[in-house]
Amino acid sequence: MLITSSQLFSYNITEVDTVTNDFYVKDDYDVASLNYTFTPQVGHKIILEATTRPNADITAAVTYKDKIPGPVNIAKYTDRIDVSFTYVVPK
Repeated sequence: MLITSSQLFSYNITEVDTVTNDFYVKDDYDVASLNYTFTPQVGHKIILEATTRPNADITAAVTYKDKIPGPVNIAKYTDRIDVSFTYVVPK
């Protein structure tokens, strides 16, 4: 997971066991970039959420096994920019 921004941002990366609902969260606040690598468990749901100021230039990319598993959504609002991504690791 890579995120870069011209403004500081905060993020949460949550890995949820879809059978037991147990979860692990990695988060941080007021960072300018994120380069986070991990290997999620098969069947787990991965949720990425990040938020920054409305005037930021922000980019985000996620790869899994050297492929892009789906789009990273960037939503701009008057008071913030939200980045989100959800993926269930296939069995």
